[in-house]
Order: sequence, then C-alpha cells, then structure tokens
Amino acid sequence: MKFKIFTYPVPPPEDPAELNSFLSSVRVLSVSQYKCRSGSSSCLVFVVEYLEGKPAGQKGKPQPRVDYRETLSDGDFTLFSRLRDLRKTIAEKEGVPVYAVFTNAQLSGIVEKRINDMPGLLALEGVGQAKADKYGQDFIRLCREIFPAPDPGGSAAP
Repeated sequence: MKFKIFTYPVPPPEDPAELNSFLSSVRVLSVSQYKCRSGSSSCLVFVVEYLEGKPAGQKGKPQPRVDYRETLSDGDFTLFSRLRDLRKTIAEKEGVPVYAVFTNAQLSGIVEKRINDMPGLLALEGVGQAKADKYGQDFIRLCREIFPAPDPGGSAAP
C-alpha cells in the first residue's frame, strides 16, 4: 500500500482536479484530512492511502451483491450486525463512508474467522497497517467480547 499527500490553501479550490483525478485512478483504502496553520495562513492536507491498480468499480465485471443474512448463519449474522453498528458509529464520528472503515466483506471475514487480535485483522484482504491502527482497537475490543480467547489454563472437560 502507498500514500500520497495533497495540500490545498484554505479556502480550497472549487474543484480540486488533481485530487479527484488521482482518487478515480487508484484503489483508495482511506483518505484522512487535516487542517494545518502556519501564522496567518491555513491549508488542508489530504493523505490518501491506496493500492495501485484500477479502482474496484472499474475492474470490468460488477461485483455481485452479497446478502450476508443468507450467507451467514443466524448467530453469525447477529455478530456481523454488531460489527456493522460499531462501524457506523465510527464512520459517523470520523465523517467518512462506512466502507472506508471496513467493508462488509471484511466484517464478514472477521466473523467467519473469529478474529480477535491485530494479526488476524491485518491478515484480511484490504486491511493495512494504517487502517488497523486507526480502527482496529475498537473492533478488537468488541471481537474479544464476542469471540473470547480460549482459557490459557487449558482445563479440558472430562
């Protein structure tokens, strides 16, 4: 994964053509926005985390829509819904679309693989270090509640 930084004066131009062109030419993982101030001038800085290659929407074949209510068991769908609720809360707080936090496929992967630690999260397709650092701890906390780690004492039932 790579990063690209764009800087614009405040107020920004009506159409940040360079940023928009770049965003439409790569697979965007996340965009972070910062306001910087130096003396009396201010600027906006956009940090784009991306993968090289065409954006997901330009791969040729449209991705089939997955109904997770049908593909997951009832119990797993309940867990998936809890993760989705957390994702929505974080996305609203951050002012980003929900898929910028984690995609439905990533949430489904968390449930199916019973991920409750950072290495497991990083093993998911499309989850890099920056996304894991930014959002991972909240999801890991909930996942540990949902998928507790095995008892380290190893007391087996007779």
